[in-house]
Amino acid sequence: MLSPSPPKPGLVAILFAVLCLIWGSTWSVIQIGLKDFPPFQGVAYRLAIALVFMTLLAARLAKREGGRRPPRGLAVLMGLGNFSLSYAIIYWTEQHVPSSLVSLIWAIFPIFVAIGAHFVLPGERFTLVKFLGSAVAFFGVFLLVGKEAQNLDGKGASAALLVLLSPLISTVGTLAVKLHGKDVSSLLLNRDGMVVGLGLMAALAWGFERDTPAHWTTEAVLCLVYLAIVGTVVAFSIWFWLMRTSKASTLSLVSYVTPAVAVGLGVFRGEEVTWTTLMAAICILGGVALVALPLSSRVSSRRPDEHVISASSAGGDTGCAHQ
Repeated sequence: MLSPSPPKPGLVAILFAVLCLIWGSTWSVIQIGLKDFPPFQGVAYRLAIALVFMTLLAARLAKREGGRRPPRGLAVLMGLGNFSLSYAIIYWTEQHVPSSLVSLIWAIFPIFVAIGAHFVLPGERFTLVKFLGSAVAFFGVFLLVGKEAQNLDGKGASAALLVLLSPLISTVGTLAVKLHGKDVSSLLLNRDGMVVGLGLMAALAWGFERDTPAHWTTEAVLCLVYLAIVGTVVAFSIWFWLMRTSKASTLSLVSYVTPAVAVGLGVFRGEEVTWTTLMAAICILGGVALVALPLSSRVSSRRPDEHVISASSAGGDTGCAHQ
């Protein structure tokens, strides 16, 4: 496996900004695409396109990346969880909840990882500070759910609560990778996971949406291509490079910047941002900071490869867990 060379700080900053803009924008693009694509079909088409490009990348770069072929069970777990159910929940809930609120609720993903890591990963302890940060963040989620409970359609609050299952499912896959994915090729793991995820999403689309046609408008196609190529393949490639070359303290900032980008784009699209939303955002992101920042400071003296292991708890696309 190739050893990462120290990157230029300017290049890291540019790629970090691009990654945050991409992942911050996908929440709005998903909601725009839902006007023409049923949710499960949207996920299936996205995975199908992304799989083509990921297969080409894996064929070209897997040997250069190094790493062993992923265990079948790990690929199945990633496919069923991170690449299908986690996406499916996001797509379905964005039919009823503004994209900016969904992104804020999803931002608690590092907290779920920290809680799970306490039980399964040596040295990852859930301290009092992390507990307080989690309490603050979940209070922010409570504020958002309460706000959505006032929606006239009656589905806002239940959909907002359902969003919590998405980062929880992604946490299971993330911890499994940290436990069983050492020296595994991430290109092959994501490719194999997408194959499994595509199969499940195609089955769900056929079972629940076969009588609901997709409308192949220009806007819908552009959204689909953007989510599949830019939001999945390009973002994954950037994230993987940053994981190999950057510190966890840098990567942890993704969890704070992307929701801010998503909220800003939501406002640009006309989504309402009230004082309650702002207060909830402060609670969620502040709580996540209390949970993640102590981890970042602890790993600052570790070797580059150890930074990679810890960085997965900071978030990433669903192979690494953002949307």
